[in-house]
Amino acid sequence: MVDSHRKLVYNNPIDKNWGVYMYLKSLELCGFKSFPEKIDLTFDSGITAIVGPNGSGKSNISDAIRWVLGEQSAKHLRGSKMEDVIFAGTQSKKPLGFAEVSMTIDNSDRKMNIEFNEVTITRRVFRSGESEYYINRAACRLKDIHELFMDTGLGRDGYSIIGQGQVDEIIHSKPEDRRSFFEEAAGISKYKYRKAEAERKLSQVQDNITRIDDIISELELQVGPLKTQSEKAKKYLDLREQLKKYEVNLYIGAIAKNKEELSELEKNRKIAEDSFDRLEKGVAEAEQKTAEYFAKIEEIEGETTRITETVSTLETQNNHYKNDILLIQNTIKHNKELIERLNREISEQDFLLNQNETAIAEKEKRIDYFVERRNELAGEIDALSGKMAEIEQELRQKTAALNEQKDGQLRLRQQLNDIDTSSSNGTVLLEQYRTRCSEIEQQQKEKEEPLKGLKAERRALAEQNEKLSEKLWAIEAELDSLKEQEAGQAKRAEQNVRALNEAKGALDAAVRRHDFLLDMERDMEGYQKSVKTVMGEYQKGRFGDTDIYGPVSSLLQTEPKYAVAVEQALGGAMQNIVVGREEDAKTVIQYLKQNKAGRVTFLPVSSIQPRSLRQNEAERFPGYIGIADSLVTYDKQFENVVKSLLGTTVVMDTIDHAIALNRRTGYKYRIVTLEGEILAAGGAISGGFSGRQTGILSRNAQINELKKQIVELKKKQGKLEGIFRQDEQAAQVLLEKKQALESGLTELRQEEIRQESRELHFASQIEQAETDRNNLISELTVQNSKIKLLQEQMESNSETVAKIKETLEEAEQNIHYAEIGIGEVSAQREQCNTALIELRLKLSDTEKDLSFEQERKKALQDSILSKEEQAKQKKLNIDELLENNDDLADDISFKEKQIEEITEEIEGKKAEIQRKHNDRKALSLTIQEIQKEAKDKQSELLLVQQEKSRLESKSEKLETENDSMIERLWEDYNLTYAAAQELKADIGKAAKPEIKRLKNEIAGLGSVNVDAIEEYKRVSERYEFLSTQKEDLVVSKDTLQKVITEMQQIMKDVFGEKFKEINENFVTIFKTLFGGGNAKIYLADENDLLESGVEIEVQPPGKKLQNLSLLSGGEKAFTAIALLFAIIKTRPTPFCIFDEIEAALDDVNVYKFAEYIKQYTKDTQFIVVTHRRGTMESADMLYGVTMQQKGISQLLKLKFEDIEKYGKE
Repeated sequence: MVDSHRKLVYNNPIDKNWGVYMYLKSLELCGFKSFPEKIDLTFDSGITAIVGPNGSGKSNISDAIRWVLGEQSAKHLRGSKMEDVIFAGTQSKKPLGFAEVSMTIDNSDRKMNIEFNEVTITRRVFRSGESEYYINRAACRLKDIHELFMDTGLGRDGYSIIGQGQVDEIIHSKPEDRRSFFEEAAGISKYKYRKAEAERKLSQVQDNITRIDDIISELELQVGPLKTQSEKAKKYLDLREQLKKYEVNLYIGAIAKNKEELSELEKNRKIAEDSFDRLEKGVAEAEQKTAEYFAKIEEIEGETTRITETVSTLETQNNHYKNDILLIQNTIKHNKELIERLNREISEQDFLLNQNETAIAEKEKRIDYFVERRNELAGEIDALSGKMAEIEQELRQKTAALNEQKDGQLRLRQQLNDIDTSSSNGTVLLEQYRTRCSEIEQQQKEKEEPLKGLKAERRALAEQNEKLSEKLWAIEAELDSLKEQEAGQAKRAEQNVRALNEAKGALDAAVRRHDFLLDMERDMEGYQKSVKTVMGEYQKGRFGDTDIYGPVSSLLQTEPKYAVAVEQALGGAMQNIVVGREEDAKTVIQYLKQNKAGRVTFLPVSSIQPRSLRQNEAERFPGYIGIADSLVTYDKQFENVVKSLLGTTVVMDTIDHAIALNRRTGYKYRIVTLEGEILAAGGAISGGFSGRQTGILSRNAQINELKKQIVELKKKQGKLEGIFRQDEQAAQVLLEKKQALESGLTELRQEEIRQESRELHFASQIEQAETDRNNLISELTVQNSKIKLLQEQMESNSETVAKIKETLEEAEQNIHYAEIGIGEVSAQREQCNTALIELRLKLSDTEKDLSFEQERKKALQDSILSKEEQAKQKKLNIDELLENNDDLADDISFKEKQIEEITEEIEGKKAEIQRKHNDRKALSLTIQEIQKEAKDKQSELLLVQQEKSRLESKSEKLETENDSMIERLWEDYNLTYAAAQELKADIGKAAKPEIKRLKNEIAGLGSVNVDAIEEYKRVSERYEFLSTQKEDLVVSKDTLQKVITEMQQIMKDVFGEKFKEINENFVTIFKTLFGGGNAKIYLADENDLLESGVEIEVQPPGKKLQNLSLLSGGEKAFTAIALLFAIIKTRPTPFCIFDEIEAALDDVNVYKFAEYIKQYTKDTQFIVVTHRRGTMESADMLYGVTMQQKGISQLLKLKFEDIEKYGKE
């Protein structure tokens, strides 16, 4: 059985002093790819090899390290989507829902900027797509992990993890893609990150400055008008405060006067209310007593009904006992007869035995007779029992009906008493209602004349308002016309302003771009450092009389459309410096050597010879543009230089035309296209994408083009500014007309407001008068309705009383007839009961005779067999009958005693019923007396209620006036009555004229924006605050620009130094690994230190310098390995993971690789996924990976001798 635990196999002794630098301590996988179960790998110094057969899952360990460090590309993890890293399941094991990898790193040297000696990075992904990241089990962001490993070489873009196929990528990738390795090695990633952050913040700051400028411009337009409105609002508030003083004190005085009157009314109302409460209490007590007595009557009637029912039940029970006694007596009599018959039969037994057959026949006839007789009697009993049940039901119904008629009689008497009381009260109310109607008619007459006068004044005022409205309409129509003109003018002005702003924006952009390119040109941005040095020193006068004209690019001009083609045609020669003579070049070269300032190519005018095409066949081909020297302009003295550089280069429009030309002419021309492709004489073609946005020559062309644009834009701006001034003048004329009309309109509106105020005053008075009149009419209508309703009710009461009395007489007759009917039904019940008893006695006799005859028949039939037994049995029967008769006699005595007791109880109940009738009669007399007393109190109560209503009505009117004034205090001045008391003052008798003056002065102010005071304050404060904010943002902008400049300089210095060191190490290591040869790395564009791609050039020993693509697979791999070692030597990374990077090497070179890797174990820890024996033998510890079960990887115990077996598998 294979043990799934891993075992470390040590091959080489471990350095005891190792562990002082950051290193990978352990790796934990759970559910990652082919590792469904949790596994732990621990690492130590030196080299750890992970071995196993192909497809066993050993590369998944390196993928796990890459993944936990933040890899976001599923392709780099050899998958199609990120969920592919989760264990997908097998036939025997279900898929998992998540994958998790944790990596623990020793951070004792604090190389990572975190205060922990050990750092555990954890990444978890769920099948739903959610991801989680942790640092030391604390949740974090992916960004935090990237920043933690920045410039350590361990990040996702670092050079510490080289997976399968990445070795080839180093060789075959584009120069610009290859650059990231060198940036990480140079340690400038953090500077690039900070520079990007600073640029992002700079963009935000610039956006904020633009936004604040827009807001400040808007606020500047608001401050002036708001100040005017604020001053007007302050004057309005001052006048309103004075008006408030007078009006508030008027209200306070009126309210106080009303309160005094209300206090007096309240006293009178309390007296009336006390009388009302006393009378109402008396009436309520009388009604309560009446209700209690009626309840007692109902209770008595209920008890009478229950007692009557009890008597009926007892009588029925008595009848049952009597019937039982008759039945028992009949049974005793029959038993005696039976005994005599038995005795006779015993004596006659002997005789009867001889006549058995005859006797049996006779018995059968008698049995048939008795059966028939029994059936007849049973039928008669059933019929009579049904009749008896009907009589009992009829008796119960008649008794219930009688009780109900008695209840109805009582209710009618109560209703009669209520109507009598109501009629008395109605007479009093009728007189009160008629008195109130007379008062209302008198008040109506008093209010009619003032109402007519008010309506006449209002009609006159309405005519004045109509004339005023016509004037207002005319001015408003003219003003609307002006507003339409103003809107059209404003729209045109807005369009012109927009066009002007666009022109200014375009001019500003062009000027900024021009200045920016000019600054770049002055700073010689894009030129080699050595060229900058020469030109800088020349400008300082260091070279004396030496003639230095400048770089070739500065001496030429061309159209923008030809700039790319000319730049590519010149190539590196653009930075060649043109001098007068060879001696001048010598002087400068001497200076460069002495100061180690780099190399420069010089072009002496005195010695450069022109070059040209002897025979130009290209001009007859389609797409031909011209010879390159003809597309540039220059000073005549530089003609030989220009022709030397460009005189033999043909310019074509497209690469297709260029290829066609070369094929037709035998590849003898050097051709450049407008897009920059170069076709060398002989057939080589170069081209593609260049990361630079602007070349040196293009920059000069752009500067010239921008100069022309700036001149044109300035002309356009001047023209638009003239139009803008004309718009302003036209707008001012319209504004003056509008203001004059608005002034007249304001005066008319103020007059309209005053008229409306007067009209509202009249309307309010008319409305109040009409309301009072309508209230009186409504009240009169109500009173008349009440009189009519009361009269109808009283008439209705008279009719109702007559009907009730008639109904009472009918009820008494019905009760008498009902009692007679109940007596008749009771007699029928007695007759029926007697007949039923007789029939039951006959049935009992018949059943006994039948039973006897049946027994006799059986006895006769059995007598033949046992005569003696029959005789004995008869004697026993006689004894039983005698004993039965004794028991029945006792039962008769008991039932007779029960009958006597029930009869006595019935007599007691009947006496109790009579007493209840007497009690009910006495209660009815008491109720009549109480109702008479209540009627007198009710009349007095109505008079008190009328006085109380009058007092309450007057109080309510005064309270309504007070509430109205208090509400006005709140609506007009936002004051409660208590708060208004604090403003109490002596305002004298001239308050009303002063109030009128203040209102007129307030009306003269026109429309007032009270909020303008706070708005002006708020806008002013905001204006000052935003101005300060803008100053702060400008300072921040300058600071960020300085930071960006510093970061660029630092990156240039650091990258340049480290790149040089990597190149030196690459040369050394390449020669060591290859045993000779030559190699170097260089920038594709040495002038673009921060963006240029990285080129690799190698020459294996014994071979010519050749293109990388022509190297063998092993040479490519060894070259890439040499470059990796050069980077690691320059900037050691704490640990490296190599996944089969030596797979393409032969055995000899594998051992070279293994020996060389050992040289770096002092500073770097190596985890190598391999299946090459040479690498395994150099490892300090080994892990083995196998796949015993398809799709599931395991770490196994290994012995070192198992390595060869693994290799074969």
